[in-house]
Amino acid sequence: MGASDIKDRLKGVLSKLDKRKVVFYLGIAGMLLILISELIPDRAKEQAAKSSAEEEDADSQLYKQQLEEELVDILTKIDGIGDTSVMLTLDGTTEYVYAEELDTTTDSSDGKKRESYRSSIVMTENGSDKKALIKKIIRPQVTGVLVACAGGDDITVKEKVIGAVSAVLGIPAGRVYVVKLTQ
Repeated sequence: MGASDIKDRLKGVLSKLDKRKVVFYLGIAGMLLILISELIPDRAKEQAAKSSAEEEDADSQLYKQQLEEELVDILTKIDGIGDTSVMLTLDGTTEYVYAEELDTTTDSSDGKKRESYRSSIVMTENGSDKKALIKKIIRPQVTGVLVACAGGDDITVKEKVIGAVSAVLGIPAGRVYVVKLTQ
């Protein structure tokens, strides 16, 4: 079978088909392809979301570590406490609130007043580096604290530690647990 035979057969099949049906089926096939492409996850979006989540998690871990170090530093200076180790539990991760610019347009050409709003994130440039302007950083909430200290078996020391930790972190005393540190 040569190329001319295939060409002749194809012409014969196409001449028998209703052209409207062909266009209809091609349109349906095109819509199905678009639908399928929307359902398949976009690798770039997944990578960006994963990178952002990892960055937030790392920031939360750094925040937790800094709080623990600051607590150990101040608690060891209180009389009777001695050597200290601290462990915090946090609820959530660090959230960033970005500065937004709000554009408002008003149209009253036909006697009715219509307003439309459009917001966009404010970007800053540092050379070739563009970043979103951060308006506020919301840190994760401290949900519990464990303090192990050398004087942790003394009731007076426990009261001092619980009072200091709950005051500094703004958490209820019931969320602070103090034990004796073993060597």
